[in-house]
Amino acid sequence: MKNILVPLILLLTFNLAAQSGREEWINGFSKRVAGENLEYHSCHPDANLALLIRCNNDNDFIEWETASVPDNYEKEFITFVWIAGYSTATSTASHTFRLYLNDKHLFNFTTGKNDRPKDWEVENSDGSSLSFKFVKLDAVDDFFGYFYLTIPRKKLTPQKNVLIKIKGDATGSKDWYMTMQYPLAQMIRITPEKIVS
Repeated sequence: MKNILVPLILLLTFNLAAQSGREEWINGFSKRVAGENLEYHSCHPDANLALLIRCNNDNDFIEWETASVPDNYEKEFITFVWIAGYSTATSTASHTFRLYLNDKHLFNFTTGKNDRPKDWEVENSDGSSLSFKFVKLDAVDDFFGYFYLTIPRKKLTPQKNVLIKIKGDATGSKDWYMTMQYPLAQMIRITPEKIVS
């Protein structure tokens, strides 16, 4: 018998469309604009650099660009997806974070102390929504997964990058949220596997 190395092709990224129920999505992180850099692990093996925001004060924020909206995009709503995490088990209390789209306040979302792993969603009357898809706990039981921001197409300009900003609730707390600085895209990785013949 001989051991033979053969290439095994793996799709590395999650099937985000299947997880979210959305057929199409756009990469929600393209480039850092502002905020603290932190090397940290996440729910994706290659995403290990984050933008970190704490709840210390009202002056601090993180901000980044998304990928641009395709000029030929015709659906009524556009969904941006990025990898993120936030404190729960290590939190001192529940906290409210504010999300801005192109400097316009769009959503508040709350991170609870000692929450159980779960998905959640908040919605606006215009059909826009912000949701979190839980994937895993880190070593200290804080949450990591995927954020989905869905916006009516008419509110965005084709071929333009969108700016997303997040601020903490200025309670003097070190509790945190982080966006991983990792552009999401399907990536094929080829690794050798042994077979017996």
